[in-house]
Amino acid sequence: MKTAIKFLIGTFVITYIAHGTLIIVLNQGMIAFESFMGMTLFIVGGSAPTIVALYIVFRVYSHREKKVFFTKLFNFKHPPFFWMFVFLVPLGIGLFVNLIVYGNLEHISIERGDAMMLPIFLLNGIIFGGLEEVGWRGVLLDKLKRKSSVIVITIIIGLLWGVWHLPMFFIDDLSHADFALLPYLIGAIMYSGFITYIVLSTRSIALAIIMHAMINVAAILGMGIPFEHNFFVYLSLMFLIMIAFYLIYPIRRIAHEKSHH
Repeated sequence: MKTAIKFLIGTFVITYIAHGTLIIVLNQGMIAFESFMGMTLFIVGGSAPTIVALYIVFRVYSHREKKVFFTKLFNFKHPPFFWMFVFLVPLGIGLFVNLIVYGNLEHISIERGDAMMLPIFLLNGIIFGGLEEVGWRGVLLDKLKRKSSVIVITIIIGLLWGVWHLPMFFIDDLSHADFALLPYLIGAIMYSGFITYIVLSTRSIALAIIMHAMINVAAILGMGIPFEHNFFVYLSLMFLIMIAFYLIYPIRRIAHEKSHH
């Protein structure tokens, strides 16, 4: 638990200082978001979960814990099902929610150029998002799953993950500025559920990184969730949360037992 608390304090402090400073200087008109200073503050704040997690791994973890962590981090050998899951489920989630909310998918159109850019989008999604999983699911989930029900921990991490993004809601250059907070937090719990399922099923941080990146790719391709106060947004998110928990439920006990060995 001490390790989990250290991770959370370090992550929130770095992010909130960096992004808080960015918000202030942007509002004062001192810099542009795309400037060197603006991007530096944004990247430092966004990289906090990765930075703090790696610090903890190298400075706090025992030799055995380090070995287990890096085995998970570079664990790419999995059946095709899990690879299809991490690449297709984020896209499917986006299509499903948009279909429920709007009744059609007419506003979603993927051009040939978008398809050609998919590798670039994925790399961008890994760098600016996916690597967070080194901390959220690589360190925090690993430590907290020993203390309570995996489903409860999934909800807690989802909420913390969502609240961690809060400063981004005050940066006009980011899509978060247009989001409503409550559906966003519910969405974070939902995505937390699916990513947790992947981590528990495969013991792979690598797949969690890729799945997180694909969530960002889905948004770039116009398949992002419309985080707004809309009955059908809430309905679809709750339905997806139930599916995620249904997937986690059979493996929760196995995960708990493994954490004690």
